[in-house]
Amino acid sequence: MMRPLFFSGLAALLLAACGAPEAETTVNEADREDAAPAASGEAAESDASFRLTGAWVRTPPGGRDVTAGYLLIEGPVGVSVVSASSPEVDRIELHTHVHEDGVMRMRAVERFTLENGRVELRPGGDHLMLYGLSEAVAEGGAINIALTFDSGLETNIIFPVRASAPMTGEGG
Repeated sequence: MMRPLFFSGLAALLLAACGAPEAETTVNEADREDAAPAASGEAAESDASFRLTGAWVRTPPGGRDVTAGYLLIEGPVGVSVVSASSPEVDRIELHTHVHEDGVMRMRAVERFTLENGRVELRPGGDHLMLYGLSEAVAEGGAINIALTFDSGLETNIIFPVRASAPMTGEGG
């Protein structure tokens, strides 16, 4: 029966939408049933864990179906986020801002690498670009986004929809 799962998911969305304290997600690579052994010469990531905090999505500008998502990702040095997806949007791209000819421009990138064991997705820097949002996405709501790491690990995190960054200072 799907009711307990439905109600626990609904409760999580309501807590996120009502401004409950930011949830912290910890993902442990060793919990994966499908974890493949590391290739020769690579460091095994079977004991790798990730901490995802401060997730939020900016309220889309009036009439638009495009916005950005932010969070702080902490984990093993050198690991990368290689993609993101959500059933509530058509597509998600990994983006950064670059200074080009005196102007800041957004550019798609292939990955976000945890250079020093962390990467902060924030306004004016690296971020998730969400295209084709569902009409149901509005301030106070939430979007479930799956992040995929280069190790093959995929994890879901709830991104509350807000007009501005959370007050915690993380992820924004």
